Amino acid sequence: MGMNNLRIEVLGTSISIAAEGEPFYLHELLEYYKRVIENTRKASGFSDPLKIAVLTGFLLCDETKRISRMKMLEESESDEAEQRTRDILSLLDSFIENT
Repeated sequence: MGMNNLRIEVLGTSISIAAEGEPFYLHELLEYYKRVIENTRKASGFSDPLKIAVLTGFLLCDETKRISRMKMLEESESDEAEQRTRDILSLLDSFIENT
């Protein structure tokens, strides 16, 4: 996957970056970021672009961490369910062998 140029224009600032990823994905990501910035601006009432950017970054970190924790919990629950299934199968095997 090659590098693609992406122009980011948010909060009165414009930067161009070279980013790895499909152009469609990068555009989708940028649109999501813009929506999050706008939601942060509305919810916080801030008008200072730097404060909005800092708070948006913090909120996105929180979202990322929460998703990561949920995935870890789901994996843990899945591992536990798998172990319980093995235990039940082992008990059934023992019961069948003894009858």
